[in-house]
Parts: sequence; C-alpha cells; structure tokens
Amino acid sequence: MNNLEPLIGALLVAAVLFFGYRIKRIALAILAFVIGYSIAGQYLTQYVEGAFLQTLLPLAIGLLLALLSASIENLAIFAVGAFTGYGVAGAYLDQNTWAGIGISIAIAVIIGTICVAIKKPAIIVLTAVASAHVIATAIITMASLDTHPYYLIIVAVLATIGALFQFKNTKGLA
Repeated sequence: MNNLEPLIGALLVAAVLFFGYRIKRIALAILAFVIGYSIAGQYLTQYVEGAFLQTLLPLAIGLLLALLSASIENLAIFAVGAFTGYGVAGAYLDQNTWAGIGISIAIAVIIGTICVAIKKPAIIVLTAVASAHVIATAIITMASLDTHPYYLIIVAVLATIGALFQFKNTKGLA
C-alpha cells in the first residue's frame, strides 16, 4: 500500500474528528465510505481481475455504503460503532484465531447496539474514535511505525481531544 490511501483517509476524516455531530449525516456518510472502501479493498479485490476493477470495486462499495448511511441513520450508527469496536479490538486481539475473531465480533455488536441506544453521545464519541482510528492508522502507515504502543496512544489522544471539543461545541444541540 502506498502512502496516498492513508493520507486521503486521514484528510477525509479530519473534519469529522472535531465536527462529527454538527455534520452527522455527512460524517456518517464519510465514515461509511471509509468502512466500505476498507472492507472491499482488503477482502473483495482478490476476487476480481484487472487493476481498474480492483480500484473501482472499493470505491463503488464505499459509495454504496455512504448512500445507504445517509438514508438509514440507525443502521449507520450501528455500523460505524461496530466497525470502530472491531477495529480497536482487532488491533489488540489475535485475528488469526477463532477466539480473537469471535471476541472482536462480540465487542463490535455490543458497541454498535449501545451506540444506537444513546445516539448523541454515541455519535460524538464514535466520530471522534473512528476518525482517530483512521488518522492513527494513516500516521503509523506513513511513518512505518510499529502498531504497538503508538496506535493506542495516538487514538486515545486524538479521540479525547475531538470528543471534548464536540461536547463543548454542541452543548445546546439536540
């Protein structure tokens, strides 16, 4: 993977880190695009031949999820919560064992369900953590750092700053 994809991902979610709740539909669409692009790029491109289709497929899946998230807000909140939970759990659990995958999926479902139940705080925390996750992954990839312990430190710092800013900035919004 070259440094262009992580850089584009980090730039897409930079505004979401600080203004996720104010632009929640756009933020959920951006995060859904990143989720679709990531999943398709990682798992589905191996099933198509040709460089053009391997580039087009992740873009198409990302756009499809972005459009769906704009119309089905609860599903988008669940998906972003679950994907974020899976991503953070997957960074620390062994994804080569069934137990690691199962625990990551269980964490993803629990976090997604909680997020739907408590929308506003969940959207704020989700947009902050998901954005921090994408930015941390981009920084680690571009700087060729080890995932541990830098990933967790970067995510914690960025997510805390982003969430605190959003809570303060959206105090009067419903």
